[in-house]
Amino acid sequence: MNYTHIRQYMIIALLAGGIIGCGDKLNIEPAQSIDQDKALLTSGDVQASLVGAYSSMGDRDVLGGRIQVESELLADAGDIAWSGTFQQLTQINNKDIPIDNTFVANNWLGSYAAINTVNNVLSAVDKSDDKARTEGEAKFIRGTLYFELVNLYGKTWADGNPSANLGVPLVLTPTRVVTDQSKVARNTVAETYAKQSKHNLRDDPSLEH
Repeated sequence: MNYTHIRQYMIIALLAGGIIGCGDKLNIEPAQSIDQDKALLTSGDVQASLVGAYSSMGDRDVLGGRIQVESELLADAGDIAWSGTFQQLTQINNKDIPIDNTFVANNWLGSYAAINTVNNVLSAVDKSDDKARTEGEAKFIRGTLYFELVNLYGKTWADGNPSANLGVPLVLTPTRVVTDQSKVARNTVAETYAKQSKHNLRDDPSLEH
């Protein structure tokens, strides 16, 4: 038996031993993709999702910088100067934003992804060992995001009639499967503010979509 044959047998033996020895260690549950029926079963699951909502809120496309930058550029009336390589920000500064502006799309989608995580937390808040705190933090995140979104995508309260001016869609329940029913209409500026008012902490079914 020459060296080549010995080497081949050694490789086969090592592979066989690894496959047999690993056993169930290769059959692990994915940490980033969990079946929705198993995702929020314990208080720990709910707290982990709440941490995920904070992380999503702090993403660069949301409150990690983009909302602040985009709102400043959009509101600019000649008080600041902008120059840069990102054409999307130039479009925002010029008040000429096409539908394929990825900065705007990422901000919108990232914000609603965080809101959806919050909605999932609130749907399972009874499983939390500290329900009041968990519910309060979740609604704080959702309220903050809706406040920023309605200021960025809607008219200000004093600009016309807030009960008629369109704000942003109020999505108050978890979206687990995207269907045609997921494409909801925009609520008014007044509805968006009222939903997040400290005097209106309970979900109002009349505002849900």
